[in-house]
Amino acid sequence: MEDITRYLDQLIQIIQSGSTELWNVGIKQACINGEIYKWMAIAAGMIIILLLVFASKMLERAEESGNYNSLGNGISACMMFSIGLFALEFWLVPTAIRYLSNPEYYAIRLLIETIKGW
Repeated sequence: MEDITRYLDQLIQIIQSGSTELWNVGIKQACINGEIYKWMAIAAGMIIILLLVFASKMLERAEESGNYNSLGNGISACMMFSIGLFALEFWLVPTAIRYLSNPEYYAIRLLIETIKGW
């Protein structure tokens, strides 16, 4: 906690005149990151739906032809990729919610990381 206080004191000394602008930029950046995560989650969800539809069409085609050997690998690949993307959704959605619900916290993190870099 002392390190954070020291870093914040250094930040105040270094950029006293532009601190409001820097704070606003940090908040905007956190909101932008939240939007990026949200749209990545939406895109991953759409890809999951498309892969599952594609796998079901492949399964229908395999049932019609009676040849499961040739399409089995494709169906398995679609299902495994869908499961992987579904697991990714469990990270993307909460991250987007965190960034969008509390951008001030992530702005503070950005400022502290910036100070540590100096």
